[in-house]
Amino acid sequence: MAVSACSFTPVKPGTVNIHDEFTGMTAVTVGPIQIERGIKWDLSRVTQGVDNIFVLTVVRDGATNSAGSGSKWRFLRNNRMDLIIDGERQSLGNADHDGEARTAGAGGVYTVERLTYQLNGEALKALSSSFDTIKGRIGSLEFNLNPEQIKALNQFADTEITPYLIN
Repeated sequence: MAVSACSFTPVKPGTVNIHDEFTGMTAVTVGPIQIERGIKWDLSRVTQGVDNIFVLTVVRDGATNSAGSGSKWRFLRNNRMDLIIDGERQSLGNADHDGEARTAGAGGVYTVERLTYQLNGEALKALSSSFDTIKGRIGSLEFNLNPEQIKALNQFADTEITPYLIN
């Protein structure tokens, strides 16, 4: 298993707050956490009424992903996500997988995959304390987060995860 190469410059992650007045749903999202060219994830707290859920969403865009052919399903059969947060292992388990094949401008085909992990209390506790290192694996793709990504996740944890765990 190879660790993801850092031959690209990740986009600086930030936090976005979106409210849908028609559904009464609010989502606070940190991201994008870019782990390889064409593969990124974000973490969201979604609130509707008094219910809160935390969702980690991974998107792989085969048109820009440099690992192998963009027309193949990279995470269809193997999408288990495991993290090591400051040396402590945390499994997010298998994702709900959704994907589509798209036609490229030159007539070729590429795939877009979306993986969704709903975080349980154990995963939230692991992400709620300030941490210095996160490395992870999705299927066979291994990655390390950079300091800027970790800082954004720590800020999200302070404002969105920790208050939820206290209440």
